[in-house]
Amino acid sequence: MGTDVLFVASGGTVVVASVGIGSPYATAGFLVGDVVEYVGKRRVSDGRTLRDALAALPTTGRAVLFRVMRGKVVLYIAVESLRQPGSRGNVSVQDGRSPTQLESSLADDSLLLGLSMAATMADAIGVVVGATAYKQAPKAEYAAEDARAVREYLVRAFGYQEGNIIFLPDPTKGQLEEVFGSAGNPRGKLFNWVKPQESNVFVYYAGHGAPSVSDKKGYLVPVDASPDYVSASGYPLDLLYANLAKMPAKSITVVIDACFSGLAADTGGRSTMLLKDASPLVVAPVSEDVPSKLSVFAAATGSQLASWYPEKGHSLFTYWFLMGLKGDADTDHDGSITLGEMKAYLSENVTYTARRLYGRDQTPEVRGRMDAEILRTK
Repeated sequence: MGTDVLFVASGGTVVVASVGIGSPYATAGFLVGDVVEYVGKRRVSDGRTLRDALAALPTTGRAVLFRVMRGKVVLYIAVESLRQPGSRGNVSVQDGRSPTQLESSLADDSLLLGLSMAATMADAIGVVVGATAYKQAPKAEYAAEDARAVREYLVRAFGYQEGNIIFLPDPTKGQLEEVFGSAGNPRGKLFNWVKPQESNVFVYYAGHGAPSVSDKKGYLVPVDASPDYVSASGYPLDLLYANLAKMPAKSITVVIDACFSGLAADTGGRSTMLLKDASPLVVAPVSEDVPSKLSVFAAATGSQLASWYPEKGHSLFTYWFLMGLKGDADTDHDGSITLGEMKAYLSENVTYTARRLYGRDQTPEVRGRMDAEILRTK
């Protein structure tokens, strides 16, 4: 007998991942992507609470009432054919990441489960960079997955319009300059897209970062760059900050999921040198000045290594950053996530997970006004 309904429990939510054709759940109106909040009068948030709620269903033959969220709409769905005493239907509950064979894009990534749609921010502009397929450096594992997830969050959680997001998979140095501008001309594509004092700007970069041994500056590493000649072939981090600060935007948030230690991590947690003829001991920690106009998040501090989170299919930093945006970082539950709240959330979760998985320190760096609002969730 086939499964009537598959529930996937992950990230504090329970989502309908598949519905059997002709099943009582399909007849009642369940759709893939529905977030289940209540079964009867019982609140559910994970596999255990869902199983307990199903086990506690009344045996009096009454219909079972489910409360679900579909986007921002609350629905109450009565499954009439469960009137038979003790009937549950053929239900499957899976904990953790959903299986890759599921067709729904919502079921492909636990970070996207239960993510609701925000009101449209018509003038907001985003840039999402995911550099993974390097020609002269190790592959940046999960950078592509991170970039796709961040783009989805900008559209669904922030309300950015897809046409207002500049998406750069595997960019060259020339493409970074085209978007962010050069040392002599800050007016790249992003500058020209900004509406003065109306556009909120969000910039995300996932990929390698590298220090220059000669000038002790940090550089973003485009896929055509040589880490050994990064001062010539990379994009300077201080230039990125300086050019962004010249934009007449309403607010500017920058998220850098890269480290500038001269090291790269693989999915097993092992590190290798990006710079062929340098020792980690001679690579000085990079610390760029950040203009006061910017709110900046960086995956690691100083000479620390930014790690991956293979179990989740993302980098450690981006996974917890997006989990925080789902609402976990809103510690005072006022519907607003501030820079200070996110800093505290990342410091706790990224630092602990890096220590537990790899036995090393990774402390995200956060700069800006701690009361600045990153995201309004209500």
